[in-house]
Amino acid sequence: MALESRRIMEGAAFAVYSLVEDGKDRAQKFLEDLERRRLGLHVALLGSLHRIAEHGAPRNTLVFRHEGAGVFAIKEGQARLYCFFCGKGRLCLTNGDIKKQGRADPVVLAVARRLKSEWERQRQEKQR
Repeated sequence: MALESRRIMEGAAFAVYSLVEDGKDRAQKFLEDLERRRLGLHVALLGSLHRIAEHGAPRNTLVFRHEGAGVFAIKEGQARLYCFFCGKGRLCLTNGDIKKQGRADPVVLAVARRLKSEWERQRQEKQR
């Protein structure tokens, strides 16, 4: 399985990338689906991404929360966009979901953790 990163925006604090696994860009697909179904959430989530790119990660856990294993959720309403820090000044988006219950969907969160682990494994292999 090959992971690639595609830069989607850049600001003063971070460049934001979306991970593409075997041609599948889960974060981009989530954002496109959100734009079609829930435009207000889409606009709010993109606004949060722009603020993070310009000013860095917010300290407010209602907006940016650590979900364990180095994976974070950018939160707007019921929308969750998962990401991790993938180098100095880089934030990698993995996938997203609309939260249906009180907690994050463990299956969706497991995908984010797996993508982060795979990214780190590939990065270590390149350094050898």
